[in-house]
Amino acid sequence: MRTTRGIKAYGGALAAVALAIAGLVTGSTTAGAQTNPYARGPAPTPTSVTQQQGPFAIQRQTVQGSQALGFNRGTIYYPTDTSQGTFGAVAVSPGFVSGEATVSWAGPFLASNGFVVMTIETFGLFDFPNQRADQLQAALDYLVGTASGRE
Repeated sequence: MRTTRGIKAYGGALAAVALAIAGLVTGSTTAGAQTNPYARGPAPTPTSVTQQQGPFAIQRQTVQGSQALGFNRGTIYYPTDTSQGTFGAVAVSPGFVSGEATVSWAGPFLASNGFVVMTIETFGLFDFPNQRADQLQAALDYLVGTASGRE
């Protein structure tokens, strides 16, 4: 059973992602704002965010069910350029009664724009949102553990 605190955190995370995407699409910055130390690659433009591929070359890695803890299986997409430091991580789950294939486009698109992305296959097509949220958290934990060499 999910707690209210977990639901609030999930809602806050969704709001943060929406704001980040809005900033990417508009390319707007606050007057006098400092350069973002987490920015990678060229600044987004209205044209660049509508392209099928971003400026980064990417690779793909499959996560088999035997490697996955807390989710069924998945695919990791990541930029190959390591000269710019670390990249932010995103996990993507398919919608209700859908498989990973329905969100597989997001992996290459986001990775080529400077994110490490894991698309996941949930345990079941009928998993409810709270179950999917737990699986997304497990996928992010897997990414963090892999990046730090713990997996």
